[in-house]
Amino acid sequence: MKAIRLEVVGFVALAAIGCGGPPRPAAAAADDPSPAALSAADEAGVRAVDSAWAAAANRGDAAALSELYASDAVYQAPDAPPVTGRDAIAKEMTGLMQLKPAGMTLRTEKVEGRGDLAYAVGQFAMTVNGQTTTGHYAEVFKKQGDGSWKYAVDAWAMNGK
Repeated sequence: MKAIRLEVVGFVALAAIGCGGPPRPAAAAADDPSPAALSAADEAGVRAVDSAWAAAANRGDAAALSELYASDAVYQAPDAPPVTGRDAIAKEMTGLMQLKPAGMTLRTEKVEGRGDLAYAVGQFAMTVNGQTTTGHYAEVFKKQGDGSWKYAVDAWAMNGK
């Protein structure tokens, strides 16, 4: 009988703990350990990197393009293996600029993030050898110690035909 009584008491105790009453209010923002959402200035900083990329591409400036990437960034072009590191990305940018893209436009459609990480997705268009190509991209940005944003991951693909 004692064993049954202990099991019933244990069950009631677990049920009381499990139910715990009404839901507790969420922790105050000051107690929330997750990083803050991007500020308007941070979102503008991320968008400025995309604008700088398009401007440098339209000038054919591979050196300026590679400076937009973090030192350990990953660049993923279609049908090619990933390229890691700013020096390797600089070589990719030199190759890309040899194609002499013109009219490069990036239309960043969404920017979100928290703390020192952000992501952006959008559409692009460029003309190479008189042919206009369109595509889409997904990027991850990392805020640098000086407050600037740089690409940590840059992946893109051309739209199907």
